[in-house]
Amino acid sequence: MPAPAIRLFISSTFSDLKAERDQTIIRRLPPNAVFIATWADVPILEYLQLVEHQRPDVETVNLFFVPADSRLQLLAGHTQRGHPMYTSEPELLPHDGVVFEYDGDCECYRIGCQKQLDAPGH
Repeated sequence: MPAPAIRLFISSTFSDLKAERDQTIIRRLPPNAVFIATWADVPILEYLQLVEHQRPDVETVNLFFVPADSRLQLLAGHTQRGHPMYTSEPELLPHDGVVFEYDGDCECYRIGCQKQLDAPGH
């Protein structure tokens, strides 16, 4: 098999596995969940919501558009509103007062925050 064909096969296989994983995530999140991730997951989940009309109750947040110094405030806001939060990228979120627990059902991490979690300066 020529090199371009091998690259195409590997790329399409990876894309299929990725789409299957994202289908699992969106199916298994609890009602009104917030999924916080990056370009690797959020656009695919948004596609499933907008085009395939799956899970309009799930809110997605792309960390690419959230500055690092605003992420604690993001978590605090969703904690105060009682939204269950999940991520595929725990290493990109603050860890002070935040706990990440792997959830095998959705193949992502449940984000747990202290009830009094406040954003800096509040």
